[in-house]
Amino acid sequence: MTADEGQDRTGSDYLLDFAVTELAKEETRRSSLEARGLSVATIAAGIVALITTLRQFAGLPPFDMGKGTATRALLVACILLFVCASFTAALTNAPRRLSLVDPAGLLKLAPELWAGPADRAHKMIFSSQLAYLDQAQRANDQRGRLLFCAVVLLALAVLMLALAVSIASI
Repeated sequence: MTADEGQDRTGSDYLLDFAVTELAKEETRRSSLEARGLSVATIAAGIVALITTLRQFAGLPPFDMGKGTATRALLVACILLFVCASFTAALTNAPRRLSLVDPAGLLKLAPELWAGPADRAHKMIFSSQLAYLDQAQRANDQRGRLLFCAVVLLALAVLMLALAVSIASI
């Protein structure tokens, strides 16, 4: 950018650029959270499949569930936690409505904005982008909390699985 180009830019130009950059960051964050949520869901589902079939594929006898209700209860709780972890992780991908522009409202203002000064249009676009940024950040924060809960549920399920296997192997 030359010195002349920098002088032609107004504060609203810089603010709009900032808002667009922040919106792009939130979109990247959303994609990352959704991908991690799908990974947790896939891991949980895979472990449940392994729990139920691995010993058979290895030619080993099934766990001796007759050693007490503790093993049975731990395995049932473990599978329930895996299912809850998978469901919670899948919620990170639930669609959330974010409204950037009110088309009807913009249509009413369009003739006035079209003929008016650019600064007013910049202000309206900037405030709309800031409102969208706020919504996107809140939605991503919610996705992050769901992902954290899914990981905690997954860790608890793995712990219960280890306990159940330990008890059944004794």
